[in-house]
Amino acid sequence: MELFLCPVCQQRLDQPVTLSCGFTICRHCIPPPSDKTDVFTCPVRYCHSSAHLFNRSLDPNTDLVVDQLLQNGAGVNGCKEEIMRCGKCADTLYDPVTNHCGHVYCRACLLTLKIEGASCLACRKPLPRYNYIQYEAVQNRLLQYHLGKSKHRQASKVHSNRCHLSFVYVTGLVILPLQHVRIPVVGTTHMRMLRQAIFQSGSSLFFPAIHRGPPAMALYGTIVEIIGVEQRSESIVILDVVGRERFKTARDIKAADHHNNDDEGYNGIPAEGTPGNQEPSIADARAIHAYLCQLAVAQPPRRFLSTSIVGLLGPSWFELMENTHGSLPPPHQPDALAWWAAIVLPLTSKERYSLLKTDSLQKRLHMVMIWIKALNNQWQSWRQAAINSYADALSAQSTETSPPL
Repeated sequence: MELFLCPVCQQRLDQPVTLSCGFTICRHCIPPPSDKTDVFTCPVRYCHSSAHLFNRSLDPNTDLVVDQLLQNGAGVNGCKEEIMRCGKCADTLYDPVTNHCGHVYCRACLLTLKIEGASCLACRKPLPRYNYIQYEAVQNRLLQYHLGKSKHRQASKVHSNRCHLSFVYVTGLVILPLQHVRIPVVGTTHMRMLRQAIFQSGSSLFFPAIHRGPPAMALYGTIVEIIGVEQRSESIVILDVVGRERFKTARDIKAADHHNNDDEGYNGIPAEGTPGNQEPSIADARAIHAYLCQLAVAQPPRRFLSTSIVGLLGPSWFELMENTHGSLPPPHQPDALAWWAAIVLPLTSKERYSLLKTDSLQKRLHMVMIWIKALNNQWQSWRQAAINSYADALSAQSTETSPPL
């Protein structure tokens, strides 16, 4: 029973409470309240975490799975499988996370519940933030140790789902790799479509997304990672997603709102360039990088002329783009650089899709260069027209205010 010893008092766990740092301790081992703050530091001597889902003013709930293991006298070799099952998927727990209410779920199941706007299925208490579940909540260390080899078996099953994607989510956007997008999910039909398309990899949830356009624009798509969820109402959820990888459909696409009941589905296969492609031109990559850097530099204003006009798009725009889509990739990362350029430049959906379906990295860089040259000519023309209009307005104002001879 050494496994069930409290890491604080070194006694058998009594009313076990699992903290957000993943350690399970006795309820009476939680530090006493303070007059200054309810926040407490983990009393485990080699932890000292202070980020917890509850404070001492809230009565912490007993970890029900650990408590059941204690009550049933289940040692490492005697753990009953029914106790170690997730309350959502009913499968053996994988990457177990204890919610502040004391109920335990697989991390991916907890994330899915958050997307669906649901509360804890057992007690109906609210769930923590999506970002907290994904990035901050530490897996239950005691249960993870108990799972042992089940972890590897379950992990293999989870990652195998990536190899055969049966459903996609259809959206009105052409999403590129690296692109940060907010996708509204409205109504039960779209939520069902999303639920069927989601798969897990590691501690994150992903889904393949394609454009809701003509069939010619639905052969290529992007696998996106869900990084945030905002519950607007019972029927509206806003997803924060980031494009991660392009894919090409190998068979007819199925989506929940197509009401297609055959099981053929389609295979999502990577659509990156093959080894036979030409080496990307470093000259093109350097030219693209230099041009994007120029957009971030505002020239000194000419009297009252707007710096955003003189300096094209200016530093504020560039800072916003980097904060949204990540830092500008360097020239020695030409693949990422091509995507980043297409995300921030004012391109149409058809232009972005043409880049998405192009396998050759060399051709993608060449397409971006063509767009840059065309846009540069347009912007130079627009800027000069703005300068001329401003100059004409100043000249007319000067003429009107000049005293008669």
